[in-house]
Amino acid sequence: IRLCPRLKTLRIDRNNLALDAIPAGLLTDSNLSLLSFEGNRFDEKAFQGKEGYEQYMQRFTASRRKLE
Repeated sequence: IRLCPRLKTLRIDRNNLALDAIPAGLLTDSNLSLLSFEGNRFDEKAFQGKEGYEQYMQRFTASRRKLE
């Protein structure tokens, strides 16, 4: 999935996934700027500790600034 250059949004809500189901490469090496994950077996705080979170947040913030 991380190699899909046009993928910007990924919604994995309510899939009962563990945090380790999200590969670090998806956060570090992709164009993903919105990852929706409500209803899984991890919360926002755990996600913030995931490797690649900082790179993901840079893309997320940049995409939000474009909308303003």
